[in-house]
Amino acid sequence: MDKMLILLKQLHLEDDVSALKRAYIERVIVHKDNAYTFYIGSSHIVPLTEIRLLFAAKKEFPYPCEFLFNWASSYTAQDVIEYALFIFDGLKQRFPQIDFIDKELLTFENNTLQIEVVNEIQFQQLEKLYKIFDKYFNKFGMQIGFRAYIDQNNQTYQSIQEEMDALNEVKVDMKTFDQVESTPKKENKPKYQSYKKDYFSLSIDEIDDTVKEVMIQGYIFKEDSKKVKSGKTIQSLYVTDYTNSIVVKRFENKGGNSLEEMNKVKKGDKWVRVKGTVEYDTYMKDTVIIAREVEVIPSPKIRQDQAEKKRVELHVHSKMSAMDGIGSISEYIERAAYWGHQAIAVTDHGNVQSFPEAQMASIKNKIKMIYGVEMYMIDPSFTVVYNEKKVSLKDLTFVSFDLETTGLSVMDDDITEFGAVKIKNGQEIDRIQSLIKPKKRISQKITNLTHITNEDVKNAPTIEEFIPRILEFLKMM
Repeated sequence: MDKMLILLKQLHLEDDVSALKRAYIERVIVHKDNAYTFYIGSSHIVPLTEIRLLFAAKKEFPYPCEFLFNWASSYTAQDVIEYALFIFDGLKQRFPQIDFIDKELLTFENNTLQIEVVNEIQFQQLEKLYKIFDKYFNKFGMQIGFRAYIDQNNQTYQSIQEEMDALNEVKVDMKTFDQVESTPKKENKPKYQSYKKDYFSLSIDEIDDTVKEVMIQGYIFKEDSKKVKSGKTIQSLYVTDYTNSIVVKRFENKGGNSLEEMNKVKKGDKWVRVKGTVEYDTYMKDTVIIAREVEVIPSPKIRQDQAEKKRVELHVHSKMSAMDGIGSISEYIERAAYWGHQAIAVTDHGNVQSFPEAQMASIKNKIKMIYGVEMYMIDPSFTVVYNEKKVSLKDLTFVSFDLETTGLSVMDDDITEFGAVKIKNGQEIDRIQSLIKPKKRISQKITNLTHITNEDVKNAPTIEEFIPRILEFLKMM
């Protein structure tokens, strides 16, 4: 069955869309955190109404997911403007300076989206966002340019100019300045106040090479301080906002980072607001934030259960459920008790290892514990041979084959080696073997397992080129 139709069925959209049914999934990436990225292609641009339905249905997918698009044909001005309004509406919360943009201010010609503004401030603000716009339009399959411009015939622009001209005509009596007693003393502010303040407020997951100055909020789950040869301290704060994590670095006596300030978060376990510069750290081999400000902020309020009639959770998976649960059963019991729940049930996959801990925690928190488990079911008449024949195995001719691959995903990984042996009357009569050139690079981890390197497969045939030889080998049986 077509992979796109399978996805639409899983999202319960198969009866609500038509253009998406004609689209196709080019590839799927499954990330380490089990998030999915679907690359969707189509011969024509999909109407925005169906894209909205697709995004609204993301909650039906069992894991976090995102969709990236690629249109084989060009798009009309109407398509671009409709998508632009959708994209800008999604960006307004992060970049309120684009809130003024509406349909009347947009035109599309010469593959460039033109945005009319009424003053120089709006013009400069939009220029700084071209890279952000480019990133998000690319996600929707549009490779276009952007241009802000001022229409001097615009009535709003002319009104602003007339008002400015009127202000310029005001005459100032210089004698009035003689009445000023003295200039007030400047307050002593931390050095970091002198830095630029136009930070982009982002979640950590949104940080990439398109932004430089950022502001994030998150929880410090680890802190590491080291003294360098100069005697100064470098502090590394490991911060998460639960979309992702990043290291924040501070250098003693730079940007107002005194040792006293750094010691305020010495033990971690605090929520902070960080302003700084995104840079690639050659020591850590990763992207970090070089902090200019680290402000300790109140932790988010613990969620409350205001329901008069409390529910009972009957399906908790603790961290004893491999690749599924993430918290201990004690943590779940404590939170249920805090919310005023009367009982809670644990149903781990295929084991009861959390039962002793659950018993102790339920007694401590005075909550009823319900013990359960999700058992595995198997077919007692499991079939391992199909199309069997009533012939002795020693009289059969059969093939035993083996594969090496770039990983374990049947959707995202490729074959790197094929080998097969043909057996007749218990004796080997033929064999076939070849390295296969995959479409993706072989990771070092897979090389360690299979001993096959990228250099080994550089000149090998692709699987499409080698399949005819496999089929010929099987036909000779």
